[in-house]
Amino acid sequence: MSYQRTEEEWLAVCDKISRGHCAQGDNAGPRATYREAACMGPLIHVPPNHGDTVLDLGCGNGRLAMALILNGFSDVKYIGIDPVVESVDFCHEAFAPWPNFEFWHADIKTPTYTPEQARDPLTWTFPLYDRSVDWAAAISVFTHLQTEALAAHYLSEFRRVLKPDGVLWSTWFRSPPNEPTSIVERTVFREAWIVDALRGFRWESTWGGTGTEQHDQWNIFARKT
Repeated sequence: MSYQRTEEEWLAVCDKISRGHCAQGDNAGPRATYREAACMGPLIHVPPNHGDTVLDLGCGNGRLAMALILNGFSDVKYIGIDPVVESVDFCHEAFAPWPNFEFWHADIKTPTYTPEQARDPLTWTFPLYDRSVDWAAAISVFTHLQTEALAAHYLSEFRRVLKPDGVLWSTWFRSPPNEPTSIVERTVFREAWIVDALRGFRWESTWGGTGTEQHDQWNIFARKT
């Protein structure tokens, strides 16, 4: 039987979060990481298979990792990557009972979280072999990338590391209904550009992103062809 934590144990773990991708809005704070994870199960429209290799780009403080464990996928080989070293350090401690959950630091420059780091994300490649990942996620990543060039670069890396028939879950702000913007807080790409950029993927499920609310993201599950 795999290791389990109660809700109170998870909340106690989250109380140790001091920096990173904490949730925003009315329920902001360290414990919101667990509360959001607990609500994510129904959002995983195309789940990984047991034993899959999973890549979580922009893993933050482990929201998706928690969601996978809470929903019975503690047996995947999980790799979370994030530029905020404090988030990675927190996850190393928080997920220590699951040695198949790994967290790696990406030493790349980001305008909001890691402006002190020097490496240009346009020159950074995912530290994974070609066709080595079964299931990948980029949740609230493309919503902050600012440029089509960087978004296209990350999508090319997902294509490279995903196996044939591998799944990518990505989220976006799209235009319409929003106006296109290149601001880091809420990057909005043209819908036509997103659709074109996802060539080579077969769409499985999509929802959201139909309004202009601050956090209404367009979710796309697509499978590499």
